[in-house]
Amino acid sequence: MMPGGAVMGGPSVPLDEGWSLIMENGFKPLVATLDGATTSGVQTSAETWISVHTTVYQMCIQKSPGPYSRQLYERVGEALDKYLETVTLPALRELYAEFMLTELVRRWENHKNMVKWIQRIFKYLDRFYVRRLEIANLETVGYTVFLNRVFQTVKNDVRSAVLDIVQRERDGDVVDQSLVKKVVDLFVEMGLSNTEVYSDELERPLLEATAAFYQRQSAQWVEDDSFPAFMLKAEACLAAEQARAAAYLVPRTKERLLRTVEHEVLVVHQQRMLDKDTSGLVTLLVNDAREDLSRLFRLYARVVDALQPIATTLKRHVHAEGMELVREQKARVEAASKTSSAAASAAADKPDFIQALLALHDRYTDLVSSCFGEHPTFTRALKEAFEVFVNQQVGKSSTAELFAGYCDELLRVKGAGARMSEEDVEEQLDKLVQLFAYLSDKDVFQEFSRKQLAKRLLMDRSHSDDAESFLITKLKERCGAHFTSKLEGMITDMTLSKDVQEAFQVWFANKTSNMEDVSGPAAGAAGTAEGSAGGTAPAVAAGATAAGGTPGTPAPAAAGTDAPAMAVAPVSSSGVRTNGLDFSVRVLTTGHWPTYAQDKITLPPELYQSEQLFREYYNTRTAQRVLRFVHALGKVWLTTTYYANGRWGGKVELACSTHQACVMMLFNDAESLTYGKICEMLGLDPSADVSKGTMLSLSTISAASGGKARAQQSQSVLLRAPPAGSSGASGGGSSTHVGVNDVFSVNVKFSSQRSKLKLKPLHAKITDAEKEAAQSTVHEDRRHAVEAAIVRVMKQHKRMPHNQLVVQVSELLMPVFKPDPPLIRSRIDELITREYIKRDPDVHFYEYLA
Repeated sequence: MMPGGAVMGGPSVPLDEGWSLIMENGFKPLVATLDGATTSGVQTSAETWISVHTTVYQMCIQKSPGPYSRQLYERVGEALDKYLETVTLPALRELYAEFMLTELVRRWENHKNMVKWIQRIFKYLDRFYVRRLEIANLETVGYTVFLNRVFQTVKNDVRSAVLDIVQRERDGDVVDQSLVKKVVDLFVEMGLSNTEVYSDELERPLLEATAAFYQRQSAQWVEDDSFPAFMLKAEACLAAEQARAAAYLVPRTKERLLRTVEHEVLVVHQQRMLDKDTSGLVTLLVNDAREDLSRLFRLYARVVDALQPIATTLKRHVHAEGMELVREQKARVEAASKTSSAAASAAADKPDFIQALLALHDRYTDLVSSCFGEHPTFTRALKEAFEVFVNQQVGKSSTAELFAGYCDELLRVKGAGARMSEEDVEEQLDKLVQLFAYLSDKDVFQEFSRKQLAKRLLMDRSHSDDAESFLITKLKERCGAHFTSKLEGMITDMTLSKDVQEAFQVWFANKTSNMEDVSGPAAGAAGTAEGSAGGTAPAVAAGATAAGGTPGTPAPAAAGTDAPAMAVAPVSSSGVRTNGLDFSVRVLTTGHWPTYAQDKITLPPELYQSEQLFREYYNTRTAQRVLRFVHALGKVWLTTTYYANGRWGGKVELACSTHQACVMMLFNDAESLTYGKICEMLGLDPSADVSKGTMLSLSTISAASGGKARAQQSQSVLLRAPPAGSSGASGGGSSTHVGVNDVFSVNVKFSSQRSKLKLKPLHAKITDAEKEAAQSTVHEDRRHAVEAAIVRVMKQHKRMPHNQLVVQVSELLMPVFKPDPPLIRSRIDELITREYIKRDPDVHFYEYLA
């Protein structure tokens, strides 16, 4: 016999009797224990619990009067419901606010413990009856009863209390976050494995209350605070909400809560705050407020698509600053043009404008990197802004020309780069190449850079080979090997020319019966030669052409005059000494170098013989290549004896071009000559710019050569006078017009404080004619490039509509230049004429002809 009268496998237990035993020995002691009503001396024995469990088991398995599994299952739910109605609800209704929440949490914990014990008592029901009928287990029954009887009754009061606590915390009060966390968990558990109850009863009202609160709060901030102060408060409230959500909200609510705050605080007022007077984004950019700009990015990077309005404002501001620089430069050029075209050209060529663009780009590139994390949205905005004003025409010069001019300024002797360290030059070149990426006419930059590099190399005006290589490398990285192939070829030609010169020396030494003393410099480049059979042969730049006399001694003076004589200066280098002078040559490849006009000049016999000697040597190397000397790029060193301190004997060494040397050598045999006579003797065209420029340059010595430039006769090698009876400039050559009857004579008053002088070079910078030629070359190259792109696209697709062909051709060419649709159309028509492609009967399609 077991306590309570039930025996395992014994007689059947009536329903009411068994249920009464279960309530008295199981349920009521459990309630008393959980409610804390039992005394420390009263305990439910193990035998009693075994009796209750055995009774439940017997009632479920007995056959007569039948098993009571269904009745027990129903009565468990009824008992729990009655307890909650009579005990739990009255206890909760007596309290409010946090006290009610505390009691609710305690009652819910007790209820869960009660359900666990009931599951143990009625374990047989869960294991067999519930599983067989596939109905809710006792735990679900217990939770459902609490949901329906307690939660549904007090949920409105509970929700209001929770929202009140959250509001008080936002207002600065200290609250019990752990209590709120427990209530939130209760809402989640009331969902019984789904989140609908939590979402509908707590999360949605919380988000609505949050939106209403921050809508009021942010509206007040917008009215009262500056943009930086607004962002500080926004950042603080977001941090507070994030901490609050982490403390007592579920993870998904945390994200939704933050999105709600971000929308009401950041998104709703974004454009108004960005445009706010005296403290908006433009003001922050002008003041370079890096800390505030970084905070701006941190805040709005959280919001989808919120960075674009900021990037748009940045783009407008950078564009405005860039266009202001362009307007200032245009104003300077226009003001200078009122003086003369030369002054306008000089104003345009000054590096100030490019340096200002570099400073602007450097500033905003660093800002985007340090404040905006190099986000693609801001990088793209910066690119689009710079692309507009970087491609503006400034006077007669495009920005691409000015970029090339600034590179020349950094790389040539006596330019800005010559006064900078190697590291600073490379830094400037690197920044320039970054800015170069925004150019739409990169081919214009390429052509002008090629011309300027040629001048630096051939006139020995490059101050750093490493800097030259650095620029070419950077351009190659940016645009590819095809873009720098000609520049690299020019550098290679200069290196190979040294090998050619050495081979020339060996050949000449073997040719002569007695080895001559090979000392004295190759006096620069007397001319370059280009051209070849089939257009592939190397071109040749003649080295130093020099004139008359024995090195180191004056040449004979002009007969019957006391004019100073001119002779070759004593020098030392690897040049070949022949005919009393040192002679060197640079061999250039036609395809790499700019196209130089064919220049004809009658050289003095000594120079002509040296030139022919080199031709003889070169023909032994190859018979397939044709040499063409470009004398305009030659360089000569001459010595002259001038009258000083009452006697002849003052000597000065002059560095000059081949044309200048040939002109001066004429005055060894004549006292004075007219401009027309000089051109006739040398075979020059009197109307040619090189002829006029040569005569004007001999009337003035540049400041770079002789110190301070002074328009005095003592600084002029030749004197120029207009014909008798005519008005015009005299002596110093102040006029830029040279007439065929102008008379030139040796300036016997010439003197110099220096032993070496450099005459004003004819083509130290790119002339207007060379600029026009460069533009013409670019336009011609573009036509060929467009045709090649059309053929390439059509060969790949065989048949294409017109609009699609134009788009794909434009995409191919955009890395180098932006082609105009009319240019593409004209090239299409040309290719149709030449039968590369044909127009389909449907005029909107083209077909490729193999």
